[in-house]
Amino acid sequence: MDIPVRLSFCGSGKGISPPTSKHEAMLIALLMPLLALSHEKVVFTANFDGDSPPSTWRSQEWAGSAAFGQFPGRTGRAIAVASTSGADAAMTVRIPVVPYSKYRLSGWIKTENVVLTTGRGALFNLHGRPERSEALTGSTDWKEAGFTFDSGGDDEGQLNCLLGYFGQASGKAY
Repeated sequence: MDIPVRLSFCGSGKGISPPTSKHEAMLIALLMPLLALSHEKVVFTANFDGDSPPSTWRSQEWAGSAAFGQFPGRTGRAIAVASTSGADAAMTVRIPVVPYSKYRLSGWIKTENVVLTTGRGALFNLHGRPERSEALTGSTDWKEAGFTFDSGGDDEGQLNCLLGYFGQASGKAY
């Protein structure tokens, strides 16, 4: 999954302002310009250009066995989840959101020989919620993927960059 994985604030359903200095101070170094609608405000951008993924990112295996790494990406460095025998696994990060607000999450995914056993493929989702991007299988070049969601009463969520998803898949997802 290539940079930038980005979370854009699209407005509040209850008149709550977008994240203020508390969140912006933590994220200001990560914000990058992007083509977006004028009412959107980028509030989270992943950056994997260091020697290893930022310490806020975690690897997670729900089933099977996976390897995690960092490789050249579409515009910089990318994280990767790979499995030869099949896995339901992800690189995950907690992201701050404003309750009762609308967001758009988007990023880029590339796949190599992703084969399904019982899972859906390579995709992004919010842990414990139904929102997810399109699942990619086979071998694909970089493709933008994303979805919109309403934060409901939540003030944070867990973004998963997945290989598998409620079942296992083998191959490699960037």
